[in-house]
Amino acid sequence: MLEKSAEDKVNLFTKLNGFLKKEKPPEKRMIRHPQEREIINIALANLSHCDMGRALLSFIDEHHLDITVLRGRKNRDYASSKNAVFISVGTNMDISDPEITIHMAGAIRETMQEYDQRLRRLSVDNSENAYVLREEQKHEDKLFWQTGIVYEMGRLHDHSEYIDAFMLMGYGALVDAYERDLNHG
Repeated sequence: MLEKSAEDKVNLFTKLNGFLKKEKPPEKRMIRHPQEREIINIALANLSHCDMGRALLSFIDEHHLDITVLRGRKNRDYASSKNAVFISVGTNMDISDPEITIHMAGAIRETMQEYDQRLRRLSVDNSENAYVLREEQKHEDKLFWQTGIVYEMGRLHDHSEYIDAFMLMGYGALVDAYERDLNHG
């Protein structure tokens, strides 16, 4: 076997380092959505038009939460922590799409859950069953809030595009069930 000289090894690392340091265009460097600020402003403005949305906005103000919009592909899933809200939006999606506001509402609600002892995420150390049950409760709670916001925006404020978006997400029947519960409760 031929052993490389120290000089050859340095040259190899210099080349590799140069390759890694090559400047990438901004759209490749950034993980944040290029229209992050506009998306946040639109979604928060939309939430301000309904009671449940205003409750979410009050929570953001009270706890000084950071909101981040990540550049995504087709999905707009989100992950939240106790101090921040994250959503993912495709770069080819219309930034005023109601689905973004719906996902933002869900992400904010997930963050709120971490302040509620009954909904705070459990450690798997507690027990797998307890963890799974809590995650189901959290998901149902988040869907309740999203459904309430979709109902308020779609039915009470005549923005049927929210109901249409929720239907495309696979949750259209929840709006009718929510309305039935309001009328019979």
